[in-house]
Amino acid sequence: MKTLRAELCGDEGLRAQFKEYTKNPGSTPLLTGLIVAIVSLGASAGIPIDPSIATIIVLYLLKISLNIFCEYTDPVS
Repeated sequence: MKTLRAELCGDEGLRAQFKEYTKNPGSTPLLTGLIVAIVSLGASAGIPIDPSIATIIVLYLLKISLNIFCEYTDPVS
C-alpha cells in the first residue's frame, strides 16, 4: 500500500489527469487515460495491476478525491 500511495500521490501528472477528469466527468477518453495511467504506474513500481482492478481504484479515487486519499493515507511522522 505504501508503494502504491507513493506512486499515486507523488505523480503530479496523475493529479493533473484527475483534475482534468473532474472538470469533465463524462469524458470516456479521460477516464480511460486515468485507468491506463494507474496500470502504468503500477508496472513502473513493480506492482502488476489488472485493468479491472485499476478501474476500481480510479472510481474509488474519483469518489473520495485523490487529494483526500493522499492526505488521509499520509504516514504520521
